[in-house]
Amino acid sequence: IETRSEDELKKSYLDKADGKAPSHVMFVSMLLRICEKDVKTAPLFTWLVRNFGAELGTMHQSSIIKSYTTKIGRVYFDIQPPQSMMGMMEQMMGMMGGGGMGGMGGGMGGMNPQMMQAAMQAMQGGGM
Repeated sequence: IETRSEDELKKSYLDKADGKAPSHVMFVSMLLRICEKDVKTAPLFTWLVRNFGAELGTMHQSSIIKSYTTKIGRVYFDIQPPQSMMGMMEQMMGMMGGGGMGGMGGGMGGMNPQMMQAAMQAMQGGGM
């Protein structure tokens, strides 16, 4: 819940230099127009978020703005957010026999320790 007074909000809404709302009006106007279109405008949405990203990061409660833009991307444009490191590890373990595909051949039961070590090195060093 916003705690600023109506006068403070009005001033912030119109003031680009207060550090709380740099280019908010332009961003929101463009965002609404893009959302009015169809899923084919996903690249334009991605461009908009990327180009306003630095300014959005300086806005008041920027983590909330990021969560909303992520949700808008998912709902309107079917853009999935990037996976977390833990999610990537779970997916790799599933692909290599730690679950997911029945252990890749049935009786494997878990990930080969050498495969796990290679996967960790690949993630740290940049290639398998």
